[in-house]
Amino acid sequence: MRSCTLPFFGLALLWITLARPVWAQDSLPAFDGLPPVPTRPDLSLVDSLYVALDARGSLEAAEEIAGADSTDEEAIWRASRAALALGLLATEESVQMEWYRRSAAHAARVVALDSLRVEGLYLLAAAEGRRALQESPRVIPQLAQEVWVLAQRVLALEPGHPGAHNILGKVNFEVMTLGRVKGFIARLLTGDNTALDSASWVEAERHQLASVKGAPFMILFRYELAQTYLRLGRRAEAELQLRELLALPVRHPPDAVWREDAQRLLVRLEESP
Repeated sequence: MRSCTLPFFGLALLWITLARPVWAQDSLPAFDGLPPVPTRPDLSLVDSLYVALDARGSLEAAEEIAGADSTDEEAIWRASRAALALGLLATEESVQMEWYRRSAAHAARVVALDSLRVEGLYLLAAAEGRRALQESPRVIPQLAQEVWVLAQRVLALEPGHPGAHNILGKVNFEVMTLGRVKGFIARLLTGDNTALDSASWVEAERHQLASVKGAPFMILFRYELAQTYLRLGRRAEAELQLRELLALPVRHPPDAVWREDAQRLLVRLEESP
């Protein structure tokens, strides 16, 4: 069964970009995490399947294109996006790991083709962060640093990138929840580690607020901001974020999962004094 408590990065490392439907381009803010509609029919099919919440169909279509042209960055990053979504939807940890590795492999290929490609850098950070959930605790600090570096590279290329802010916010969140003893041990294992050394609740909130401001329609971002508020004892603000995200439409394959988790959390909060 899908774990309801995640030891590192939580539910954080997902900001899966997809093509914005034509009908939505005039009804949404200038930026909500959705890139322009592609002009290529084959990519339009990949994106339409993803928008229809068919992550597997989108993956198969993207990998077919990439199989015919191993340098097609547009198809490869979309394959990474779909594989990541499938990992988030999987219920068995071994299956999740397979999808995250597949997503990371596609994203790494994009970065190898173009080291400045934001989609590749972001998706590599997202997939590697998710992979950390099934790795040994000894590996987690190293992965946290790698993910931190990738997210910073994204922000250097695209300042204000909501997905990168979401990742950095969650890295800060998870490091701060390690506790003093675990944090000390992690530092002993890794030495210099900016992700660990610079972590704070202030930075966690700052980055997560930036992600919500930059992409207000992203269900995940509001959910994780709510979790941070709860850890900080700011219950009213957490409940507000949960109620607002429950009014948002599902746009990504895992969104329904986030909404269900948020609904359960809100019910528990309302039932407790």
